[in-house]
Parts: sequence; C-alpha cells; structure tokens
Amino acid sequence: MNEMSSSAIFNRVREFSPDIICVLDQDGEFVECSEAVEQILSIKSNELQGLQTENGSGLKLL
Repeated sequence: MNEMSSSAIFNRVREFSPDIICVLDQDGEFVECSEAVEQILSIKSNELQGLQTENGSGLKLL
C-alpha cells in the first residue's frame, strides 16, 4: 500500500481545491497559498507571501 505523508496529502488538497487555502506563520504572515487565490481574488499566490493579516485575524485587501 502506498501511503502519503500528511504533508503530501495537504499539498495535494491545497493544489486541487477550488477554495482558497493559505498557510500563515505564528505572526499572521502568509507563507503559502493555493492557486485558487488567483482565480477568486485575481492575486498571484506568491504576491501574498510575506504579507501579514490585519490584526492577525484577516487580510484587508482594499
């Protein structure tokens, strides 16, 4: 039986999900986001890397 690591499973879910999935660090800074960000928000996922959420609870885009 071919078992995938939890990291590999997460990466596949993030890659193929139609939803926005982002990983943030302990300070609320974006580490990585799914490609759905581009389709939904018209922002490339790598453009969010390094940005920080407002008050650690959400991103203010406008």
